[in-house]
This record gives sequence, structure tokens and C-alpha cells, in this order.
Amino acid sequence: MVRSVWVAAACVALSMAACAPKPVPEPKPSDDFAAADKAFVDETTSKIAKSFERPEMVMFRNPVISQSERGKALCVDAAEPEQAWTGMIAVKTPGAAGYIIHRAGDNLSPKARKQCPALVLKYMDEPKTDWYDAEVAITQAGCAHLDPRYWRAWKRYCNGALTTPTAKATPAA
Repeated sequence: MVRSVWVAAACVALSMAACAPKPVPEPKPSDDFAAADKAFVDETTSKIAKSFERPEMVMFRNPVISQSERGKALCVDAAEPEQAWTGMIAVKTPGAAGYIIHRAGDNLSPKARKQCPALVLKYMDEPKTDWYDAEVAITQAGCAHLDPRYWRAWKRYCNGALTTPTAKATPAA
């Protein structure tokens, strides 16, 4: 009799487990890209994640693919849980076997992160720049302490022909 109860309980448990909802997999940054771009985004985000302390925990937001004569790049923000979002650029240059990864080394406010790109495009490495006007504009926008190596790479690689996801399903700032 005890054995029958045990077998019946096991059958009930197995049937309930079969009916239980399957866990929803975490969304991947490539989910909302066209099929032709998914492999590139998956490979690139994997390379970026490996540059963090806990690669399996890295989250991504605002991914954009940029294609320029200098190469194909993924421009994205990345972070580990409870850490600040960091601008990341992974570039696959023509003929290169691997990727070049650029990580923003600045700590700009969210407001400055929205204003700095326009100033970088206007002033950084442009001939005939009035450096006084540039310095005043950059300081007033809160961009005085931006990471010049990252922003030069951003200007070089993240302003080509842009491909964005079809639907934005990224976490808010």
C-alpha cells in the first residue's frame, strides 16, 4: 500500500512538472535584429562580455550595428548587474581575424551622454576647430572629462550605415 501511494505521488509530481510553464529564456541582444545580423550580434556581444569580470552576467542595451569603410562595428551599452552602463564598441575590420574592443573610460552623466556625441562629431579631430569655442561648449554640456580614445573610436566606427533592432526591448537607464 505504501508503495502504491509513493508511485501515485511520483506520477502526480511528474504530470504537474510536465504542465508547469517552461522558464522564458533571457532575451538576447540579437533577438530583434534581422536574421542576417543575428550571428554578428551574438558573436560580438560574446566577445564584449568576455571583457567583463563576470561574462555570464553581462546585460546589453541599445545595440546598433554600424557599417563603414573601416569595418563593421557593434555599438552598445553593457553592464554587470548593479553596475553603471558602459559604452562599448566591438569592431571587426576587413581582413582582421578578431575584434578590436573599445570601452568608455569616462563616467558621464546621463544628460551629458546624450549631449556629448553631437559635440564629438562637431569638434573632435576636425580641422580648423576653434578650440576656445569647443572647450566652452564641451564644458557647458558636462563633457569635459570624456574619454578621448573611446569617443574617437565612436566617431570613427559608430557613424556609418546604421542598423538598429526592429523593436526596442532593452532595459531603461
